[in-house]
Amino acid sequence: MHLSPQTLNFGGGISSNVIDLLSLFPRMERLCFCVKFLTADRNYMERLPSFFNHLKILKLKFLDFSDMEQIFCSLCLIRSCPNLKELAISSDTLSSDSAVDLIVKCMTVQYSICCTLRNLSTVKIKARTGFKGELELVKFLLANSPSLVNLTFKVSGIRNDKDVLLSISQQLLRFQRASPTAEIIFSCEG
Repeated sequence: MHLSPQTLNFGGGISSNVIDLLSLFPRMERLCFCVKFLTADRNYMERLPSFFNHLKILKLKFLDFSDMEQIFCSLCLIRSCPNLKELAISSDTLSSDSAVDLIVKCMTVQYSICCTLRNLSTVKIKARTGFKGELELVKFLLANSPSLVNLTFKVSGIRNDKDVLLSISQQLLRFQRASPTAEIIFSCEG
């Protein structure tokens, strides 16, 4: 199922129509969201209803790493899929320096929540940059995915900056992993 309505709002009111719609497909195994339309009016720490228990493949497109609400909604959605096997995230936005501290704070809050993505085996992240916000998401996923086989992290737009590329690759190698066999594949395009 691919959803990209004008606004998807997790919570009550008109927005609950999206939750109601998704509840009609309790055995849904694949879902693609255009994240830029996500908003939330409920507690970010809650999990969504249990009908995501069968979801195995989740694709989140156009995630804006400078938008806290999108980050929180995306993490809420990921945490609400206990049987998730594949996760793909794409971002075309540049993280601003002012947003990085908020993103790190958001991810730190998420670390404190008991969250194990025990079935997640494949992660693909395509980001416009490889700055701290994107790397914090990678760190979170590596730390909470004991069955992870590979994580692909692809950045674009910084091919000529060898110092930045080296720094990103060094940080990726230092992150703790819940899966001792997880492979990190880092690449740069255009």
